[in-house]
Amino acid sequence: MTEAMDRVIVNAAIEKLITRTDDDGEAAKVVIAYGSNLNGPAHFNFEFSSHTTTDGGEVTGHSPGYGNISIKDKEREKHIEKTIGFTKERIGYYRLWKEQDGVLLFHHFWKSSRSTQPNKSERPDEYVLGYDEKTLKLRYLGIKRERVLTSFGFGIKFQTFQDYLEEIYGTVPKPSGRGFRITIGKW
Repeated sequence: MTEAMDRVIVNAAIEKLITRTDDDGEAAKVVIAYGSNLNGPAHFNFEFSSHTTTDGGEVTGHSPGYGNISIKDKEREKHIEKTIGFTKERIGYYRLWKEQDGVLLFHHFWKSSRSTQPNKSERPDEYVLGYDEKTLKLRYLGIKRERVLTSFGFGIKFQTFQDYLEEIYGTVPKPSGRGFRITIGKW
């Protein structure tokens, strides 16, 4: 099979997992078989995104018969997205990556970056698929959720939060450690 065909099959398998129609577990096997071969993360991981808008400017000139004219260019948007230490693989409608050996993550490609988000507070559901590293059997499938523990701010917003998994299949691990986030500007 070609790699393009593999991606189509994996995309269909992810669809079955998300819609919870993988009754026989075959879709999970397909995703695990593909994802377990992806490069794992490095010791240092970093994800960065930036979105800027600039005025397109104005061009002024002279046209015979029309005189002086000026044309205003459209605003230009620039999106920069960079990941260091891991790669999010584009699989059809989804992005798939290995968080660590035995753990794959995926989410819908739409709304997966600043350039495709219609609403900045609206993030895609991020699915976590845990599997046995030796047998490649599914251990659990869950949706990553975030619980804000504390939040305060005066022009700058400070939050502490805790990630946890909403269980879809299997026994998901206990909530992970706490995180800290600083937001400057609008929130």
